[in-house]
Amino acid sequence: MIKVGTVCTKTAGRENGNICIILENIDDIFVIVAGPSVRKKRCNVKHLSQLPRELVVSKGASQADASKLLADAGLVEESEVSAPKKKADAKTPAKPVKKSEKKKDSKKALSKKTLPAKK
Repeated sequence: MIKVGTVCTKTAGRENGNICIILENIDDIFVIVAGPSVRKKRCNVKHLSQLPRELVVSKGASQADASKLLADAGLVEESEVSAPKKKADAKTPAKPVKKSEKKKDSKKALSKKTLPAKK
């Protein structure tokens, strides 16, 4: 079992080669990881390569917290740590959603289908 706070690199998937930190152990096989370019999610320990570095992680840390810890430790550059995305302005109206019309003639459409002729 890998300790919480262990710094790792991803070895599989689209986030291959990116540095992350273990935030939580789920069981012997899965852990929760996060980093500046790694989304906070469950990961198989077989898809991680441990680095000889451990950091102190608080329980329930977010992805932003993990990114900041890695940046403060000097393991990633500050440019990799992005600011959280802002939500859309409340002033912009939402696009109207079209209601799907129910087909009134669904029974007629079924009766119009022709079956193949028997020979």
